[in-house]
Amino acid sequence: MSVEAAKCTILFQQGTYGWSENHFLSPPTSTLQFEMSKLRTLAQKRIACCGKQTYIEYLKCSNELNKRDVLVAYLGGENAGAFQGRSTVDSENASTAILIKRNADLLSKNAPLYMRGIWDDVIYEGGQVRRDSPEWTAAYNSWKAELLTGWGFVAKDPATPARAPVVSVNSNVNGFVLIASAAPVFDGSQVGKNTRVFISGVQGASSINGTQIVTVLSVTTCSTVKRIPIFAYIGGGFITNFLPKWFANNSILQTRVVERKAGRPSYQSRGRAQAR
Repeated sequence: MSVEAAKCTILFQQGTYGWSENHFLSPPTSTLQFEMSKLRTLAQKRIACCGKQTYIEYLKCSNELNKRDVLVAYLGGENAGAFQGRSTVDSENASTAILIKRNADLLSKNAPLYMRGIWDDVIYEGGQVRRDSPEWTAAYNSWKAELLTGWGFVAKDPATPARAPVVSVNSNVNGFVLIASAAPVFDGSQVGKNTRVFISGVQGASSINGTQIVTVLSVTTCSTVKRIPIFAYIGGGFITNFLPKWFANNSILQTRVVERKAGRPSYQSRGRAQAR
């Protein structure tokens, strides 16, 4: 993702489940030390909204303009340095989340955030969030206020060129797929870089339909970064570009309770592979 921002990630764990939350600061500093300090503050306020079974073991900051510019902080294991959830309350199921909407200025853009690991007694039956707990309200408002101190999110730039019709789809001798559009679909600054596109409606070479990561060759042509077997292109199709931009948080809105499945904790071995 080529955007002038630092991606700051909080890595959570609850039992055998794990998940992450991403926040962005712009522009990134050269050492990422400022971002890590600010991320620690945000993480401490966020973990106060979690129950005792949830903890934060790792924090990570990366410069999105430099692939290998990453700073990772290991806080310690459970009950051994990690940021721990509130000791007097249990955590809600790891797949239950409060859907938070982060809004840019004038509601021009928004991004979802799935708030998991929250206090068990905050969620009523029927998926309602308690409004009568001063302890929860204080913890939540402290975290919410921190999100409004320069944090933001990355979304599609409104200046991104409009989607364009596909005019040709060809596989080169190495198995990479070359795609050409009828009109400029890429920004000149993207040439020579990788980006994400969405392709739809292609007939014949339909295996390229969907989201693809491509290398931009010109404002009208690109090549997939993976080898994709295709049938002969018959016709049709559209290609939509994604030009990322950083937006500052202007407001934080708590919406509703949803299910958002957690996965495997980060930085842990997957264990033995199943027999085949």
